[in-house]
Amino acid sequence: MVHYISNCRLSGDPRRIVHLAIENGKIRAIVSRLPENARILRDAGKRLVAPGLIDTHVHGAGGANPTDGKESSLKTMAQTLCRLGTTAFTATSFYYPDSDNGHLEMMGRYRNSPGDAELLGMHLEGPFINLLKKGGISINCLANPEEKTLSDLLLKTHGKLSVMTIAPELPGNEHVIRRCTGNGIVASFGHSDAGYAEARRGFEQGMSLVTHLNNAMRKYDRGGDPPYPAILESDTYVQMITDGVHLSRETV
Repeated sequence: MVHYISNCRLSGDPRRIVHLAIENGKIRAIVSRLPENARILRDAGKRLVAPGLIDTHVHGAGGANPTDGKESSLKTMAQTLCRLGTTAFTATSFYYPDSDNGHLEMMGRYRNSPGDAELLGMHLEGPFINLLKKGGISINCLANPEEKTLSDLLLKTHGKLSVMTIAPELPGNEHVIRRCTGNGIVASFGHSDAGYAEARRGFEQGMSLVTHLNNAMRKYDRGGDPPYPAILESDTYVQMITDGVHLSRETV
């Protein structure tokens, strides 16, 4: 049976009023006119309708975070994000070199539930980042880029690791970047003290994302050696925290 969400404005064409035909929980058609005797599921009141958002860097939602190791916390995150319009996410957490990292095992085993935001994978900020630019990350979440640590990390994430933030200037991270990209994991530039040449090498080695641009990295300054020219030349994707605090509106 077909029902309709009526009087919508689509995000790509906000001047036009349309109606969404819904069947078995799926959008089956977008129509300009409602059929006679249409069953109205909801009148959108000319509100904007957009695809669900995808958040690739979220540490928590609804008062819950995945680092506590509780599956119920991840469930709360998924429900809260979906209610707020984010329909898929990459849970962001940390690796603790001196811990059993049970929270990563939990996320690796987690199964998505219908009606919740979909967990696409994990984003680890570290542990192979620069102490000088660790920002709010605990020193207990840092480690030297060693094969033993990397192998343990990959094992405990059960193939669910999607993104890893890495400082390319650290000795040994060239191997980490190549191992990540070879396993389908996005290597992201961040929490780094790299200058132009070191950042450029990182992108040439396979980095394809930037973690929170302009935060936890060298600032752009006259006479300095910031990574921004390398970022612009790489034509990579960037994350930006557009809250007016981490970056000003003018910078965004």
